[in-house]
Amino acid sequence: LAVAPGLFFALVWILPWLVPVVLPYITDDFARIVAADARLEFGRGFNVIMGILVVAVAAVGGIKKINQSARIVVFGLLTLNGYLAPKAAGIIQAPVKTAALIARDRGLQVIMWKMYYPSFSVYHGLPALKGTPRPGDVIITKVNRLAKIKSHEPIYQAHGIVLTRVVEMAP
Repeated sequence: LAVAPGLFFALVWILPWLVPVVLPYITDDFARIVAADARLEFGRGFNVIMGILVVAVAAVGGIKKINQSARIVVFGLLTLNGYLAPKAAGIIQAPVKTAALIARDRGLQVIMWKMYYPSFSVYHGLPALKGTPRPGDVIITKVNRLAKIKSHEPIYQAHGIVLTRVVEMAP
């Protein structure tokens, strides 16, 4: 019965290697950048931790006194909360935090354009404005939204998140 959790962890373990296979089929620029960056983020440490988990699940699976559901819950919580969630937060949330801190340090008022990350306002210390940007406005958006901007001056960009000053909007 330890096979099911072991297979789950083995599947999670191989996900970074599947990214190059599916990357050509991802049409959204933002999703493609996040997937590619995630693969880089899950390096050697990820392999070591997932390898240990697969072996641990298999080893604990042989102990009849431990309920299988309890094993799944414990290993699942350790993996998700202890490793995967912080890694995912680093990929998704870290650029939003960095952009907000840059904007705060430079005293910039920012329009959050075509995205929703409430944490930006928390880190920035001011609520982000909403609406359509005009030339001169500083915006935070996803990289796939930049096609609607004819010209801009990037301030910060990472993991598909862009903090930029609009020079000219596309018609």
